[in-house]
Amino acid sequence: MSKPSRQDSLLDRIRRKIEEAIERLQDVLVPSAEPEAAPVRVPIPRRR
Repeated sequence: MSKPSRQDSLLDRIRRKIEEAIERLQDVLVPSAEPEAAPVRVPIPRRR
């Protein structure tokens, strides 16, 4: 626990992977939806 920066970078990497997966899922699930019919993007809070 003496190096919290390593854990932060690991969490950032996991969060980025999750965001990429969500974007890919939305591209697959809503390929031809009109802009107004597309699901609202919920911004994932980022801890700095």
